[in-house]
Amino acid sequence: MTWFERVPGALFVATKCLMLFAWPSSLCADYSYNALPLPSRLWEPEPLAAVIVMCVLIFLALWSYTKGKRLAFFALGFSLLTYAPVSNMIRPIGTIMGERLLYLPSAGLSLLIGIGLDALVARHAFSIRSRAWKFISAIVACALIMAVARTIHRNRDWRDCMSIVRSSLKTSPQNARAQLGLASVHFKDREFSSAVAAFEKAARIYPDLPLSHAAFAQNYGTALLGSGNEEKAIPLLMSATHLDPNLVNAHYHLGIAYIKIKDLGRAAEEFSIVLDLSNESNENGYYERAVYWLKQITVDPGR
Repeated sequence: MTWFERVPGALFVATKCLMLFAWPSSLCADYSYNALPLPSRLWEPEPLAAVIVMCVLIFLALWSYTKGKRLAFFALGFSLLTYAPVSNMIRPIGTIMGERLLYLPSAGLSLLIGIGLDALVARHAFSIRSRAWKFISAIVACALIMAVARTIHRNRDWRDCMSIVRSSLKTSPQNARAQLGLASVHFKDREFSSAVAAFEKAARIYPDLPLSHAAFAQNYGTALLGSGNEEKAIPLLMSATHLDPNLVNAHYHLGIAYIKIKDLGRAAEEFSIVLDLSNESNENGYYERAVYWLKQITVDPGR
């Protein structure tokens, strides 16, 4: 995207970051396509809200500096300066949003809240025994308790791969990478039908995946093959071998798919490619398996 195309989305993300700072109710491990449908016009509500908030923060920083409130100026300036490089407004950084990118900026905002509370207590000369002091203390205590509770609850999402994938999909069901994560977990567990369903969802969200990502086409095709759908598996495995001719896995499973549809000539071609690529290194056992199937085809072509 050009700078003018990128700015509305970047401002929308800035608004979401501020909302998560206020209360991190819906966290996600990944915000790639299409977790955040980005606005394309500057005058949509979210970009406008971000512009207003940033103008207010900049104004407060300058006002604090002129009034001699250097610590408040530092806190605001720290937040703005540490967020700027990851905001995608200066230049694209390769990710739309990441909660890890908010750690430093949130430190400045947290310091600003502490400065504000300290100024409030000092200005009104609240005593420790006053109701106002107790009220402020209760609010701070409640905020800390809620933050701790949210942290404990969030930690449960990181128990294993399936937990974090499901948590991400609950927050962002239209996230292609999260769907791929779900597919990968099912694929690893040899739950091919469930893996195929997740691969299909990822492809619906991001239609270019089968045509541009060799690993996706390979794993999707292998899952289809494992679920007994050779007809759909073959085009995907062929796409994987075209995108990356050195994928031993894709060539091997393409050979298996051809055997299943009784196209032994093409199967032999694929297993021969596996032998050439493996070069007797027997990577993941594909060399020995390819030799076995070539012997089967030669000895008993009608099998």
